[in-house]
Amino acid sequence: MVSEAYESGQKSQIDPLLILAVMAIESGFNPFAQSPMGAQGLMQVMTKVHQDKYEAVGGVAAALNPYANIKIGALVLKDCIARAGSIEGGLKYYVGATTNTDGGYGAKVLAERARLRALLGL
Repeated sequence: MVSEAYESGQKSQIDPLLILAVMAIESGFNPFAQSPMGAQGLMQVMTKVHQDKYEAVGGVAAALNPYANIKIGALVLKDCIARAGSIEGGLKYYVGATTNTDGGYGAKVLAERARLRALLGL
């Protein structure tokens, strides 16, 4: 998972620790996590919303494949950050917030990224 996060981070030009932080908050690193809303896998990608992105990795059947889920989740995160113009705004889009607040989601992800950085001495 860590090596795939780093590879996907390099390809998508996103901090791999941010990808790992999203995985920690979204699924607790459970590759088989599924939400009642239809989000799946490590990064809890909304498969129905992002069907087009899954075509490159074998279709939506790959949603619970950890490697495919990280790749697709990183692409979705990159799109969200680009659309919002900031990491904080991108995290709000990623979690699907429809109001001015994301319920603390962005703060949780950024705190987790900071914790991972501290563990690595960065």
